[in-house]
Amino acid sequence: MLYSVLAFFLFAVPFFTWQGWADGIRFPKENLSIIGFLAIIGTSFSLYRLRPFKNKWLFLFLGWCFLLTIINFYLIPVYLEKVVLDMPTSFIAYKELFYITLITLTIVCLASIIPKERRVKDFRFFEINFKETLDFQAIAKVVSWVVIIVSVYSFIQALGLDEIYRCADPSTGWVAQTPLTLDPIKKLSVGDMSRRSVATMGNPSILAVFVSMCLPLCLYLRQKLGYIAFLSGLGVIGLTLSFTAILGLIAGLTVYLWFNHKKILLWLLVLAIPITFYLSGSQKFEHKLKHFLNPTGRVEVHKEAWKLIVEKPMFGFGLGSFEYLIGSNPHVLSRLNNQSWKELHDEYGQIWFTTGFIGLTLFLGFIVSSVRQFLKNITDESVALLASLTVFLVMSFGYFNFRVAPISFYGAVFTGLFLNVIGEGI
Repeated sequence: MLYSVLAFFLFAVPFFTWQGWADGIRFPKENLSIIGFLAIIGTSFSLYRLRPFKNKWLFLFLGWCFLLTIINFYLIPVYLEKVVLDMPTSFIAYKELFYITLITLTIVCLASIIPKERRVKDFRFFEINFKETLDFQAIAKVVSWVVIIVSVYSFIQALGLDEIYRCADPSTGWVAQTPLTLDPIKKLSVGDMSRRSVATMGNPSILAVFVSMCLPLCLYLRQKLGYIAFLSGLGVIGLTLSFTAILGLIAGLTVYLWFNHKKILLWLLVLAIPITFYLSGSQKFEHKLKHFLNPTGRVEVHKEAWKLIVEKPMFGFGLGSFEYLIGSNPHVLSRLNNQSWKELHDEYGQIWFTTGFIGLTLFLGFIVSSVRQFLKNITDESVALLASLTVFLVMSFGYFNFRVAPISFYGAVFTGLFLNVIGEGI
């Protein structure tokens, strides 16, 4: 039953949209993710037995979030039509606290599940067509099919043939155009195509990040399906021109090859050295590198965030506070060219901003302890999942992976499965 729940939501969340429901793309996915988390938790507690969960760092982080919400009486100015209204931190923290709690419970359930030991024996007749174990091959196949479908759709969009999901970004001068609206005199640029490739994510960067973290699981299959998904996924990342996704993918594949194919990794590194020297001499490459290091003002918003972090470095300003103190602050907006930053585009910095250095330390402790446990239980499954999570964690330095579906949903599921494989639920 659990496999069926996982397979359904892993497939459904990336494609779920609902025109007229808020933005129609992110909001529906995030709500379906919440339903998915509840389904995983409910299925695990009602139908299966759970082992004790070993990693205390995750519980400590969740407990700190609860404690911080209770004791933090810092007043946050909420800007509404240029009128400042002071609101206690706890009033805006519960939505984020609810989401963190759901993710934590999902990770704990997936890490601690004993699939073959069913709690409710009377329900066995419902299970005739369902797998009783966590079949990682089957889960990887679902992920591979998702990547293939997303890739095909992205290529259709790149040709300008999709009339539903298109993206326009005036700040870059790249606007998605169909063949009918494209100026015949103007040559089609790579930028035009990259703005078109959004699949059902609504944004090329979200698309690239999502596909990148799926690719190690495609390789794990070691079947034709996985290789087709991997190659098509690489094509999508190339179309989107997302340097963040490329960097994350390189990190993830490095982890995967290090534990599975060290010789291939060595040859790739040897080939990469002369290519890097060649590109480093190109002015075009230097321009793109500068844009990557400070795309769309990330450095500036980090400076603004740091000005506040130093005021409350240990405890932070509370969950959900970043959007109001930075994103809705008219004084900050004026210094950021009126760009509203609801997220820092750096999950580690935002964790520090909202939960303080204590919260950041607990979160990093969870990551470090999980990696240490992995080194004691290295398997094909754990390597593939670690590679996917490496992509997720590296890209979290430049994006808000914890706060946007389907990336956040896949990240939580992969984390739970990873901890299950390495024995954190024993």
